[in-house]
Amino acid sequence: DDKVILSKFMDKNSYLDLLNEANNLGLRGIVHVDLFNDGIDMVIELDEKHKSHKKYIFEEDNRYLLLPKLEIEKQDRVLAVVYPGDADIIYEFSNIINNKYPNRYNSHVLERIYSAEAMYEAMNPMGSKWKSLLEFANTIGVKKEEIICIGDDNNDLEMLLNAGLGIAMKNSNELVKKAANMVTEKDNNDSGVGRVLSDLLLE
Repeated sequence: DDKVILSKFMDKNSYLDLLNEANNLGLRGIVHVDLFNDGIDMVIELDEKHKSHKKYIFEEDNRYLLLPKLEIEKQDRVLAVVYPGDADIIYEFSNIINNKYPNRYNSHVLERIYSAEAMYEAMNPMGSKWKSLLEFANTIGVKKEEIICIGDDNNDLEMLLNAGLGIAMKNSNELVKKAANMVTEKDNNDSGVGRVLSDLLLE
């Protein structure tokens, strides 16, 4: 029915600190915002480097804005900020944030993305997939052990470890596979999710 069930925005100071720390390393993020009804899902900093983000966005996707830095800093409905790029600099940035601002963000370095070696993702500390899923499940009377979760990257670890059944995709990294109860026989390019759910639910 198009109603928002849960929202976990980043607080403004955390958001601005993240932007400033990234700027020190020359990183430009893709900011995911809650402007759905306005037709916008992402804002990207408009500067001489913004074209480098074109490879991270589908050409047919028109649900983003290119904005100058001052306008980026004014955003107040920020869901997440992601920084794609070379693995070395992304992990360096992740270590800086974790050491300087412990427990301030729910953050991960993703490795299974199509457009870059790695991508840092940060959001509200209560905005993880598992915490949000569990909060929703509690409102509809679904028990933790009744939840099936399927994932393929580091931001899925928490829910795979805590769900009643955690399933890793065949194309997952090894850490994710070890955290799961089972691994699909097919990857995400071969209907792996549909196949494993059909097998489980039709048993």
